[in-house]
Amino acid sequence: MSIECLNPPLFAPARTGSLDAVSDQAPWQVRIALAPEEVGPIEAAMQALEPWERWGFRLPRIEEEAAPALVIEVRADTHAEAEAEAVEVYSRARGHAGLPAVDAPVLGALTPIFADAPHARLLSEAEGHIETGRPEWGVIRAQTACEMYAQLALDHIAIRLPDENKPDRLFRALTFLDRRDRALLRTVTGVAIGEQEWWGEYRLHVERRNAIVHAALSVSKDEALASLSAAHAFVVFLQARWSRAAGGEHSPPAPDRPQES
Repeated sequence: MSIECLNPPLFAPARTGSLDAVSDQAPWQVRIALAPEEVGPIEAAMQALEPWERWGFRLPRIEEEAAPALVIEVRADTHAEAEAEAVEVYSRARGHAGLPAVDAPVLGALTPIFADAPHARLLSEAEGHIETGRPEWGVIRAQTACEMYAQLALDHIAIRLPDENKPDRLFRALTFLDRRDRALLRTVTGVAIGEQEWWGEYRLHVERRNAIVHAALSVSKDEALASLSAAHAFVVFLQARWSRAAGGEHSPPAPDRPQES
């Protein structure tokens, strides 16, 4: 995913190791099968070793018979190089998790044309976590998707602004809970995010996510689905602003919202 960066950007610089900061090689998504009992240890290891935007999980739906898969995003010139780099990451994660070394059970790779956009992959993963009994992880990944899409969309929106309209300061956070950030967003897009009908649910979602991360809050499936719905609304809102700024030019779409059960 190639991102045009403002100078200065609207958001704080990406952490070291972000894919957005490296070469013009194309992004591939390599899938590696996992045993169900390996998901937890591998997840903890990946959190310690790799930036969150580089990896995720494909979790089987309850009614399907399939193995979980680790999805690693790499940049490479060829399919073989992509798989080799992903296998190296997977092997490091196994070592960090204290799991025995094995030949990596690579399922294959999605080419740059067919690979999901990172925010779409994260929203799909969030739904998978919720449907497989991990609602807290679903809430966390949904918010990660929101912030990744906000970073991408706002850069593309702002780069099209006339120089005299470009903001002279950064957003403090891409959650937009800070009223000063909401005011800056209105300046950039012309629309007040806090006046959207879904804003109250989104605000609750961010507070829910923060409580999960900082206070070990447990949430129900219905609460996690409410968070996922709010995250979808947030992405769709920014997608519309991006499309308008680009004169209807294509912007990465959000996946369909999940149906609440």
